[in-house]
Amino acid sequence: MLVGACGDDDTRETTFGGGSNTGSTGGGTTSGTSTGGTSTDATTGTTVEPTTMAPTGGGESSSGTTGAAPVCGDGKVDPDEACDLGAENSDEGLCKTDCTAQVCGDGFVGPGEGCDDGNQEDADECTNTCKSPACGDGVVQLGEACDDGNMEDADACTNACTAPACGDAIVQLGEACDDGNMEDLDACSNACEAAACGDGVVQMGEACDDGNLENADACSNACKAAACGDSIVQMGEACDDGNVIATDACTDTCAAAKCGDKIVYAGKETCDDGAQTALCDADCTAPACGDGVLNALVAEECDDANLVNNDGCSATCKVELACKAGGVLQSSSPDKKMIVCYNNQLCEQDFGTMCPSGWTLCSAAQFNNRNTAWNYNPAKTVFGAIRCRAGAGAGHVGISGLLANDVADNCTYGSSKPQCVANYGCNEKDYYAACCAPTPTCGDGKVDAPEEECDDGNKSDDDLCFSNCMTKTKPGC
Repeated sequence: MLVGACGDDDTRETTFGGGSNTGSTGGGTTSGTSTGGTSTDATTGTTVEPTTMAPTGGGESSSGTTGAAPVCGDGKVDPDEACDLGAENSDEGLCKTDCTAQVCGDGFVGPGEGCDDGNQEDADECTNTCKSPACGDGVVQLGEACDDGNMEDADACTNACTAPACGDAIVQLGEACDDGNMEDLDACSNACEAAACGDGVVQMGEACDDGNLENADACSNACKAAACGDSIVQMGEACDDGNVIATDACTDTCAAAKCGDKIVYAGKETCDDGAQTALCDADCTAPACGDGVLNALVAEECDDANLVNNDGCSATCKVELACKAGGVLQSSSPDKKMIVCYNNQLCEQDFGTMCPSGWTLCSAAQFNNRNTAWNYNPAKTVFGAIRCRAGAGAGHVGISGLLANDVADNCTYGSSKPQCVANYGCNEKDYYAACCAPTPTCGDGKVDAPEEECDDGNKSDDDLCFSNCMTKTKPGC
């Protein structure tokens, strides 16, 4: 027996093969069993050979308590175990084989879990609640552009969890329609707007769409192409009476009816050949002597709108080579289409009143075309037509010498013609006047050489083309 330091009494006992190893410290007793190893007696220092022994019931443990050491899977929840179902422990159950509880994110698919990828990420193939990804669960996952937690289409996220887009066949927020294509030529435009006339897009049922609702252009406000007869006056149309009847006030080309258009306006025109012919006068009436329209194609030499003889034009529309307004006949051309008259009481602006009905003072072009073999040598200068000067005033064509000679187109001699600005007054009286029968084509709207310089389709002296088809002004005059 050894004495411990500082008065401590240490008594130990070791038992093998069912014996005991007892030591006492402060009156305590410790017993234990050693199997398969070597021990040393703490009191004697003697080495004791090992003896294999199995614990027996009723023996004492080294801790002083009775029972086996803690074991996971023994069905008892020990202090360091979250659970222990014994043989029921499973890596796929509520209690795993390491006696820890099953939780989402542990990598094991347990009861109530659709998946478990070992993480708590949402944007992958398994959510952070261990559910399989699904559109409408409110979580934007792999392959989803959005997820608003519902299966509605008419909002900012479709029921396929894709962002709204025109052409996806889903009518979404801000879209009036969506037919699943990006075509414009149907009932829904490529901007997902309902087809409407005036939107600038040619859609189903429209022939055109110019982006406005105007009628006076190439596309009507009903998105129909402009067409004569649709009752809409559009670009290029003078009228549109809703029909394509040629013989009324608006022709079948939507032009206003007029004499010379080769269409007989019912109730207004007797004929219309487009120009004067032997069957139709220039005013679209049948030729008749005395109607005031000269028609040389029916052998009229003149037409003074009456059937009176001895007034310069006979009742058969033959020229009576006589001057009017007190004029005295001086000479006539061989073809009887020109005469020279004299009345020294008339002002120069009134010389034309001496001409037979329908005749005018001769222009240079008319005179030169008709004077062949006219061997008349007048005693005085002969005045022809009056032309306005480019600045102010007017002047007659002056013809001097043998009338068989051509003359220059001039305006040498002044005139106070009312249609030209002048302050001459009645300044030249004592001259002869050369009168010409009308040029047959003058007034038909077509300039015919050699006697016409212009033709505006009328017989007025108050516009830019005089009644003898001579221009009002000319450079150099």
